Parts: sequence; structure tokens; C-alpha cells
Amino acid sequence: FAPFLGSAVDKFGRKKSCCVYCILEIIINFMEHSTNFEILLLGRVLGGISTNLLFSAFESWMTTEHRKRGFPEEWLPHTYSVASVGNGVTAILAGIVAQLFEDRLGPIGPFQAVIVLTALALLMILPWAENYGDSSDDKDDSNSNSSLRAQFVEGWKTT
Repeated sequence: FAPFLGSAVDKFGRKKSCCVYCILEIIINFMEHSTNFEILLLGRVLGGISTNLLFSAFESWMTTEHRKRGFPEEWLPHTYSVASVGNGVTAILAGIVAQLFEDRLGPIGPFQAVIVLTALALLMILPWAENYGDSSDDKDDSNSNSSLRAQFVEGWKTT
């Protein structure tokens, strides 16, 4: 999905893509409750899509908003550095909290907790301003070379 998902995020909208990420994660974590292999397999496929969104939509949204609001460009590396350290600390804390939920609710406990936390994240994203890729492409489908289909074909050739 990676070769074309970034372009799709730029066209569809980054805030919308972040919301889709949260919705997919909620669905995936509900699917983890299933004992049906096909449902679990579908959850892994959706997980691949959501992981691609995680590593493209949020960062692109933040960088565009940073520039749109006129913040100094030299703040970006510092922001990403702090975010990277924060991600590491959050991962450690998440592991500890997940273990607590597993101890209390069993193996499915962490997935139940994540459903609630992801819903809260979705609520936090809703007030964000929407932004898109290159402003010359914003919602303009007149350029057939930048269509999602053309981007998918080009991405497929690249892979």
C-alpha cells in the first residue's frame, strides 16, 4: 500500500486520513476478539493499511500546519526529535499498561483498552483543520496525471 497511499492521503485529506486510521484501529481491535481465522487475517491486512496511514498522515498533517501557521522552519527538527523521544517513552508505558490490562481482563484486555484510547484520539483529531498535499492539487481533478489511479499505477511500477 505504501507506494500510493501517501498520494492518496494528500488528495483525500490528511485530517480525514488520520480519522480513517483511528476508525481502522478500532475495527481491527474489535476483530482481535474473534476466533475466526479469516477475520483475524483481514484484521492484519487492515493493520497494514493503518500502519501506512500512521507513518504518513499524521506527520504530513503536522508539517503542513506548522508551515501554514508560519512557525520557524528550524523548529521542525526539534519537534520531531521531541516526538521521537515521546514515542519511545509512550511505548514503554503502553507495554506496562497493556500488561496490567492483560492481568486483569485476560489476553484480550489490551485490545479492549486500545479501543477506548483510540476513540479518544479520534475525538481529539476532529477539531483539527484539514490540509491537503500540494496546494495546486487541492481538490482539483482536472489534472489527469495526478489522479489516484495514475498514482497507483506509477507506484505499482516502482515496486
